[in-house]
Amino acid sequence: DTLFSSDILPSYMLYICYCKILYLAFSIHCNLTYKGGIMQDLNNYKKKWFDYLGYKPHKGQEKLHFSTKTSARFFVMVCGRRFGKTTASAMEATFFASQPDKRIWLVGLSYDKADLMFREIWKLMVVGRSNDIIKASEKERYIKFKWGTTVEAKSADNPDSLVGEGLDLLIIDEAAKVKPRIWDMYLSPTLSDRKGKAIFISTPEGFNWLYDLYLLGKSDDLWESHQAPSWDNEYSFPSGTQDHFLIERKRNMSKELYDQEYGAQFTSFEGRVYPFDRNIDVGYYPY
Repeated sequence: DTLFSSDILPSYMLYICYCKILYLAFSIHCNLTYKGGIMQDLNNYKKKWFDYLGYKPHKGQEKLHFSTKTSARFFVMVCGRRFGKTTASAMEATFFASQPDKRIWLVGLSYDKADLMFREIWKLMVVGRSNDIIKASEKERYIKFKWGTTVEAKSADNPDSLVGEGLDLLIIDEAAKVKPRIWDMYLSPTLSDRKGKAIFISTPEGFNWLYDLYLLGKSDDLWESHQAPSWDNEYSFPSGTQDHFLIERKRNMSKELYDQEYGAQFTSFEGRVYPFDRNIDVGYYPY
């Protein structure tokens, strides 16, 4: 009781101590119980962490935060506009950052895009928390906490910056717009030695490489994939599909574009002369 007295440590450090003890207990527990049990413990810890930060994910964001596959390491989250991708990504990163000795990269199409995630973490875990920090630089997009964890923001358009040490968490924002070779040649190797987790979060863009990754979530035990339309965000769209903004957009956009941008569906526009749905109009049919 004396060691963790609020007279000695600020409330945030008290919570970090509590989190580190929990995490140590979970690590020990890893050698004593089955994998599903570990996942449940970590999920309970994550819920407590989110509660502490005042974050209540909507039902769409919960798909990202709480895995349905205990074996999955690679997560594809296909979202509609105004879903809350940046918030969900940043909050998942804070969960990892609260644990000791983690290495985290936030990768955007550009440094400006990566900054959107990085600033959320900075606001929650750096501002007013100098006792927790060894080094923190907004200019360098780098944070190192006293418990050994680092967070860095990176740009996909600067491949030379993507060569580095092994990672525990990699988040690729707007992954559909990132070149596939960036993942294959530069990013995927960073996860190999530490068996890190990768999150591909994006609005779809036709049937490109993100679609191929999405399909892996349906067939590969190491992959998990979800689709989440804009109206899964009940905070922004409390009326769901009957939200006035969504009704206006649906009325004044092509069906294909609306389905892609807000419905989080993979669609194709080129060369189309009649309505076409890949899930309905393609299949194996006997002559």
